[in-house]
Amino acid sequence: MNRTTDMTKGNPYRLIIGLALPLLAANLLQQVYGLVDTMIVGRCVGTDALASVGCTGALTWLILGFIIGLTQGFSILVSQYFGKKDDAGTITSVRMSMILSLIVGVIITILGVIVSRPLLTMLGTPETIIDDAVIYLEIIMAGSLAVSLYNTTSSILRAFGNGTSPLISIVISTVLNIVLDLIFIVPLGMGVAGAAIATVIAQLVSGIFCYTSMLKIPELKDLWHDKQFDRRSASELMKMGLPVAVMNSITAIGVVVLQGAVDALGSLYVAAYTVAGRVVSLADNATVVIGIAISTYAGQNIGAGNVERTKQGVKAAALISIVFSAAIAAVMIVFGKSICSAFLKAGEEDGVSAAYPYLLICSVMLWSLSLLFVFRSSLQGIGNTFVPMLSGIIELGARIAVVTILPSSLGFSKIGIAEVSAWFCAMVFLMLGYFREIRRKQSL
Repeated sequence: MNRTTDMTKGNPYRLIIGLALPLLAANLLQQVYGLVDTMIVGRCVGTDALASVGCTGALTWLILGFIIGLTQGFSILVSQYFGKKDDAGTITSVRMSMILSLIVGVIITILGVIVSRPLLTMLGTPETIIDDAVIYLEIIMAGSLAVSLYNTTSSILRAFGNGTSPLISIVISTVLNIVLDLIFIVPLGMGVAGAAIATVIAQLVSGIFCYTSMLKIPELKDLWHDKQFDRRSASELMKMGLPVAVMNSITAIGVVVLQGAVDALGSLYVAAYTVAGRVVSLADNATVVIGIAISTYAGQNIGAGNVERTKQGVKAAALISIVFSAAIAAVMIVFGKSICSAFLKAGEEDGVSAAYPYLLICSVMLWSLSLLFVFRSSLQGIGNTFVPMLSGIIELGARIAVVTILPSSLGFSKIGIAEVSAWFCAMVFLMLGYFREIRRKQSL
């Protein structure tokens, strides 16, 4: 698929939903990676194995989130050049995005493998699960280049308004991931290592598919005609990408702090946190993709110099997100326990009882997370990545403050309260930043 979408013309609601729907399907399928790993490991291997996979989640986001944020930032510049109809700038920014992401991917691969055990030890990972956790994390880190390839190419495709190719790639890799999980974990008995290897292979297949799809875009037919390293473009890309990457890592530090607090409660709560976290991640997919869509929309329209149309799109995205988050929250509140029970062995009701309060707290406040994504992505699309980076610091501070201040008698519930407090504080900060940035753009 080489379809692109010019978002500088047409109905904002239709354009945003049109891009968001394939992205939603792709994100939901991508979540299946984690869900399949969680369900097969939890039901076929056991609670400790599930906890060993779950306790790596925050660290994975801390390290790989840097790559993901960098590529998201790169795509902002690509979308602005595309909206500006600057073919030379578009080609150069895409080529340099690929080169820079390769360099960063190699560095992250080496560092990630080296620091896996020290970081898990520092977090106080329980002795009963740390060895499996190290194996899982090291394999995921060794596959960082696959993550880099997929996220760079899929972000570039989205910058051109193409959400279909990433969707197809995820369909292919999800099926592959399920098949490999069932082979590696069940008959071969590879445990958590098998789950990690399956995920890396599936991610690599996604990246290769997106790369070949990207090369079919007419504007990129001469992508590698000029192979020179363009320092000016590299500088522009890093100015966009680094704040987003740093924001992701800062946000992840707060999640790591929460993970440490959960680890101290024991493996039952680590498993519960893993289950509830995966369900919340699944639930917030609709709001995440609206944020991705508005980033592309804002980038193209700011590139075209149309501030008023950018405002219309942000308003549309906010309304769509609130409706989606309310509907999803209702489903999570009513069916949350049944969903959580699907991840655990029959008879492990304690895990469900531990997970549901966290899920309930997050569901009630899902609207604030949806607006957080809209205003953060809008600012990034406009070209202001500094305020979103500061919002990451706000999230970090809120998580640490709340989990520290709340009494230990609240137990696992205080983890959920700390999480949603971070969402709300960052949302308010980003809203204020967005309106200030729009006023500045209008005065230019």
